[in-house]
Amino acid sequence: MPKEVRGPMLSGWGIRGAKAALRDDDDKVVTVVADALAAGDLDEGAFESALTPDKLLAWIPLGNFWGFWRAGLASGAITKSALLRAFTSAYELRLLDAKTFFDNLKSRGGAATDVLGAAFTKDDLVEWVRRVHASGDGSPKGLLEAVGWEKIVAKAPTEALLGALDALAAKLGLAEAPAPPASVTTARTEAAETPAGAEVAIETETSENATKTDPPPPAAEEDIVVQPTDLAKTGPYTSAVPRSKGRDATDEEDEAEETKLYKQRPLQRR
Repeated sequence: MPKEVRGPMLSGWGIRGAKAALRDDDDKVVTVVADALAAGDLDEGAFESALTPDKLLAWIPLGNFWGFWRAGLASGAITKSALLRAFTSAYELRLLDAKTFFDNLKSRGGAATDVLGAAFTKDDLVEWVRRVHASGDGSPKGLLEAVGWEKIVAKAPTEALLGALDALAAKLGLAEAPAPPASVTTARTEAAETPAGAEVAIETETSENATKTDPPPPAAEEDIVVQPTDLAKTGPYTSAVPRSKGRDATDEEDEAEETKLYKQRPLQRR
């Protein structure tokens, strides 16, 4: 808060002089107020009475104020009466409509009908149906006004009410909307990026590949076995044609010709 706004508050509490309160910087004010609260010179009632709603809303960021207030609701330090005031004020100011409220009133995966059905007694449910029938309005607005905010806030679990309140805070810009789980986000992203009909094409290609079989490998040629006796008879220039079923008369003639040429060559001495 500016010095001219907080100065009269400090002097009004009697923990700082009027002139000194206008000169104190932020660190000095924090120290003085903390010491006064610890010593008992300043109590909670006097502290809160000076911090009127107009000063809080004018000088404290709404996001910080919402975080402080929301933490008090979660811990139980702030009772359901504050929740009732929040919902009724937002509904009267048309910041919250009945359909949005019922859509976000959830608890452990259960919808609003499950939450209220488990929280209400049989007499409560019968009276609710009777009022809806009398009004002839089965819309979310008619359902809400038939039961009333007081009974909903009193009967519904705090967890479900805080979920609806968080959705309202996100809508008004006081808090960030919760992000979905990573697995859900990834699945949605992959689904959005996959072109239409791609799944069918992939499945068709997979099925076609499954039916196809690789051609059988070619028959291996018979191993070439050269005996020492063959080298002795024919020499190193013997044709290395495998002795297989594919051998014909031409191969035999070529081998004989090579052997004849080798025998006609004169021996060279080293």
